[in-house]
Amino acid sequence: MNIYIKKLMKHIFIAIFILVCALLIFELSLRIFSPQNLNYTMFDKNVMFKHIPNSEFRYFWKEFDNIIKINSKGLRDNEYEYRKDSKVYRILVLGDSLSAGFQVQLNETFPKVLEQKLNQKNKATPYQVINAGIGGYGTENQLLYYETEGKKYSPDMVLLAFTMSDIDENLVSPLITIDNGTLVRHIPVKSPLLKNAALYCSRYSHLCAWTYNNALRGLQKSEALRTLFGKLRLSTKGEKGQATTKSELDIYKRENSSTLQKGLNETFFILVAFNAELEKDNVSLVIVPIPQVEQVDKGMQQLFVQTHKLSENDLEMEKFQHITRSFAASNSISYINPLQYLKAKNSGNAFYFNEGGHFKQEGHEAMTDYIYSELKRQGVLG
Repeated sequence: MNIYIKKLMKHIFIAIFILVCALLIFELSLRIFSPQNLNYTMFDKNVMFKHIPNSEFRYFWKEFDNIIKINSKGLRDNEYEYRKDSKVYRILVLGDSLSAGFQVQLNETFPKVLEQKLNQKNKATPYQVINAGIGGYGTENQLLYYETEGKKYSPDMVLLAFTMSDIDENLVSPLITIDNGTLVRHIPVKSPLLKNAALYCSRYSHLCAWTYNNALRGLQKSEALRTLFGKLRLSTKGEKGQATTKSELDIYKRENSSTLQKGLNETFFILVAFNAELEKDNVSLVIVPIPQVEQVDKGMQQLFVQTHKLSENDLEMEKFQHITRSFAASNSISYINPLQYLKAKNSGNAFYFNEGGHFKQEGHEAMTDYIYSELKRQGVLG
């Protein structure tokens, strides 16, 4: 019996040794031949996840390669104290990866370009524009971020960079539900062990990052995988048990699907509550629907239609902006729509990277030009 156990233990040890060696070889191969974007987020009990404070990392793809620095409060921005000088007019930008702008340098992102322009054009009032954009955030995350962190900055204005993907994020996020016409906040969120282990491992290991990143890409394509990861607490996607809208498809169709309509209803309900809270704090809200590349560039629109096997006759490419404008008008919320300006200024997809649909430096600059002109025209600046 002892001999059998010794043989078994030997075989187990050899198998473990071979597995560890194989994983090390895979790790080294990835680092040398195919380095990955390592994870830069951590769990947060109030908003589910956030940037790792005081971190610095490389973020790259085929068309860009940047070193990203996160400040002590978890934002991709300069350091700002919570306390605000009474002379300063402060704008808090809430958004997702399009606002965070990892694809360009910090001073090239539209919140920072807007800050520069405001201070150049208006010498009497010092302006601060704080970039609180975090990739993957929807309206639920943004409301809870404001309630638990953002209001500490005492902003005079919240500029909400509203994207189509926010609708999807709100459908699947477990942070807020609507019960009999009331927002129910499900915070603090319990720390999921498997999720934390995955985030920690993918922060340092290229193999973990490769595995996790590919799993996240799979979530975008498979409802079953979203549900599984939600149950395992490895992802927020699917934890509500709702299907996503595939917003980049549904939002362009002339008729709203039932899922899209549910997502819109929930999103706008949250925005009404958000605006009411801002009004209590004497903070103005400005909604800016962020144009997608296929809305701005005709060539990318044709590619989008071909890729998804759609018919242009069945599409209403500006429906997202129309719906948002109608909501803003009916709730007396300031609204800035850069779409027509970007379309008029665009030439040969000048504003977006070809993959991922994020802004180039030129896109951030064009966004700034229009947002600045509209803020002045509408007279919403202090």
